[in-house]
Amino acid sequence: MQFKTVAMFFASLALSVSAMDIAIYADSACSTEVGGLSIGNGTCATSKVAFKALEIYALPTEGELIIYAGANCTGATTGASTEYRGCNNLGDFVGLSISYSGF
Repeated sequence: MQFKTVAMFFASLALSVSAMDIAIYADSACSTEVGGLSIGNGTCATSKVAFKALEIYALPTEGELIIYAGANCTGATTGASTEYRGCNNLGDFVGLSISYSGF
């Protein structure tokens, strides 16, 4: 019985790492939150508003976030670390959508 419980715990942990929960901000200092996105591995998520910074709320994991200037992961791009937990300032870049690829 305990083995099944432990196995279920690790399975749920693996599933939780397969998505990134991200807070998005209108300013580059992460002080004006304008929404959030939950992005599954290998998918794209489009925000309803443009953003200049983001924070990741998930377990640190290897992977790649690509931020796009256009909706549906189109247009100019910039990247962000999936391992950093803090304000990811995008500089002069303004994002509208994000894709996530976990390793």
